[in-house]
Amino acid sequence: MARILPLSRKTPIQTRTASPPLTLAGVTHADKKEAGAALLTMCQTMLSPEATQVGSYRGLTLELAFDTFAREYRLTMIGQLRHTVTLGTDVFGNLQRMDNALEGLPIKEQACREQLFNLQTQLETAKAEVQKPFPREEELTTKTARLEELNSLLNLDHKEPEIVDAEPDEDQRLPERRRPQMER
Repeated sequence: MARILPLSRKTPIQTRTASPPLTLAGVTHADKKEAGAALLTMCQTMLSPEATQVGSYRGLTLELAFDTFAREYRLTMIGQLRHTVTLGTDVFGNLQRMDNALEGLPIKEQACREQLFNLQTQLETAKAEVQKPFPREEELTTKTARLEELNSLLNLDHKEPEIVDAEPDEDQRLPERRRPQMER
């Protein structure tokens, strides 16, 4: 659990102010409406579906890509991990989606910490169970010996495999097919 650092130490996400600046193509946009419009313009002018680095937001690098199958734009915020949001057509909605994704990170971190704690507890329990002796070891060995004895007794009668006749008996022969006689 010591390997998971608190989110504030791992990811340099800036604290949220009234309107965090969004940098796109080297231009910093402080106004939300201006930043959202610039992001939509960048989507419209994008020529290839390949992911390209477009700027930064709240200390994270931004990559924009077009998913040709789903026919939607996806913005990936990159820190130590990648967080992807699907972009829409609203000027303010895209920035809100980005903020929601980043604000959900502490909740995801807490869920991961709880899951890690549960897994560590299960691991310790499993290690303790492995160290315990099998309570019915003696019963298992006696019954295994008895089973081997019974198997050997059952196999006494069948030391050699039976030879099966390849030809059927006379009364079990299949009737011959009659061929229709054709005249020429």
